[in-house]
Amino acid sequence: MKQIKINEKEITFIEGWNEITLGNYIDLINLYAIKDSIIEDQFMAKFIPMISTLTEQDIMSLYPEDMELFMDIICNFQLEKFIKEEKRNFIFPDSELVYTVVTPNKLTIGENISLKLLEKSATGVLDSWLNLLSILIRPASVGVNEFNETTYTPLPFEGDMDILMKRKELFKTIPAVNAMWVLEAFTLGRK
Repeated sequence: MKQIKINEKEITFIEGWNEITLGNYIDLINLYAIKDSIIEDQFMAKFIPMISTLTEQDIMSLYPEDMELFMDIICNFQLEKFIKEEKRNFIFPDSELVYTVVTPNKLTIGENISLKLLEKSATGVLDSWLNLLSILIRPASVGVNEFNETTYTPLPFEGDMDILMKRKELFKTIPAVNAMWVLEAFTLGRK
């Protein structure tokens, strides 16, 4: 996170893909998908609120020279600069969760049933990603091995739909670079 001042207003913004949550990532991808069909100023007016504390209305009241401050930042968000990063455990205020896949690209019967039930109400790509993540990343017991390293052992899968739906909401906040690694690792069969 970085801060700048424009017209006496303090603005906070994120500086690169590694700070984007999964929830914001899909919004940015959708914006990039329509980039060629809108004018550059429209793109900027929609893009900057996704990475800063400014609203679209704030952007509309800026002058072109104010926008120059964001040009370097936007370069950090080129799609080819998005690099997935391996992460297998996630720490939230109330729990520790771990990427649980034993056999890449395979789900147990219980996991598969739960995923199919979740997919019945999926509303798009993000929702499908969150459905799969809610199955692949789940609570873990934390321990220490003989080398004094922290270990994470996934708890058995529970197909409670209420828990899975809450987990989906929670996962919108995880870094996109990590979430996309988990999805790719599972679907491509990497360990």
